[in-house]
Amino acid sequence: MCIRDRRRVHGILDEQGWSAVNLRDKRYDAVLHMVTAAEGAPEFYLSESGFQSGEDILEDAVNQDKKTINAWLGHPHLKIIDNSEKGFDKKMIRCLQTILKFIGLPVNHQTFKKYLVENDFQIPAELKQENFTVEEIFLKHEDPRGQNKIRRRGQYGSYTYVQSIRQPEKVSGQRVDVKRQITAGEYMALYQQRDQRFKPVYKKRTSFIWENETYVVDVFLNACLLYTSPSPRDRQKSRMPSSA
Repeated sequence: MCIRDRRRVHGILDEQGWSAVNLRDKRYDAVLHMVTAAEGAPEFYLSESGFQSGEDILEDAVNQDKKTINAWLGHPHLKIIDNSEKGFDKKMIRCLQTILKFIGLPVNHQTFKKYLVENDFQIPAELKQENFTVEEIFLKHEDPRGQNKIRRRGQYGSYTYVQSIRQPEKVSGQRVDVKRQITAGEYMALYQQRDQRFKPVYKKRTSFIWENETYVVDVFLNACLLYTSPSPRDRQKSRMPSSA
């Protein structure tokens, strides 16, 4: 069933007690989007689709793919797997590594880049962005080398709750974080175990996509932090979108 009238869609969601935010964020713990071969490996897209050539065909496939990515923009654990490394097997390996990292197992070559940016940093106006409020609470933890915290993230009156536990011991030389979605009730129960030595962290979070990479800007106090998990082609370079 396809409903073209956006107001009717939201009306149906309201009647059922749903929200677009909850449907996007709570159904799946993580979302992996494999970019179409039309972008980055067009020869394989055309051959598999039975076409010899066609710029219009490739352009339409890329546009549809970007619409799908933008539909998931805002999910707390969205990872885009592009075609920067040639070969479908390598693409599948990157998917597997992303899944292993998410469930707390050590993987190779998974890094985040973080930047300290000015408070007036502007995301290019043509890029879609999603804005959230974030509250992070640090919980008591027996081993000071580890970390246990809960996070509440809100958008348009809908909230998701996550617990993140950092293991005190490194595995294969890597720091391991295990994250899981929790309910509002679990969040309030865990809140009672907060570590009084640390103040809650409140942020304004903005997510956007630029050149098939997901970026997150966290603004708190008088500082602004941007971070991304780069694809293999970008790990040796510090690439940033230009401000508007």
